[in-house]
Amino acid sequence: MIAPRHTAALPAAEFVLAVEDLKRRTVDWSDALLQQFASECVELVIVGGKFGLPGTPVDTGFARNMWVVSLGAPPAGLGTAERPKDGTPEPIGPAALDEIASAIAGTHVGDIIWCGNRAVYIAALENGHSDQAPEGFVRLTLLQADRIFDDAVRATARVLEGGTPNARGGARA
Repeated sequence: MIAPRHTAALPAAEFVLAVEDLKRRTVDWSDALLQQFASECVELVIVGGKFGLPGTPVDTGFARNMWVVSLGAPPAGLGTAERPKDGTPEPIGPAALDEIASAIAGTHVGDIIWCGNRAVYIAALENGHSDQAPEGFVRLTLLQADRIFDDAVRATARVLEGGTPNARGGARA
């Protein structure tokens, strides 16, 4: 028979404070995990790379540059932007990805994060119009959601254990 362990009882006030601290840390961790997961998903849809994901196909960079994120409601103007005839935009760079990550950074569990694209032809690209992503890029990213989530859990844990976040919200050991 295993003898019960006797420990000194925690005074009620200290117990309440400990539970409140646990609740705060759990909410903070959950928010950080949501932010990491959402940022990673959006970045993989846009630029790909990890898990062999293609990202948004690039000809002129217009479609890749038209990704937007909003909180609570779909972004305005989805699927309405025509490629300009007087020049082509630069492909999306780290500053634009940081802007998207900043929009996600203020989210909390329960918030709805919308990601959409303003290029009029984005559906055609997703449906295989480009040889760069004949099987799509959004759906392929979503098929990897469990792996992306696992990576987000590890990255979030590293940050909360004192690691430093990378440029787009991830973590470095």
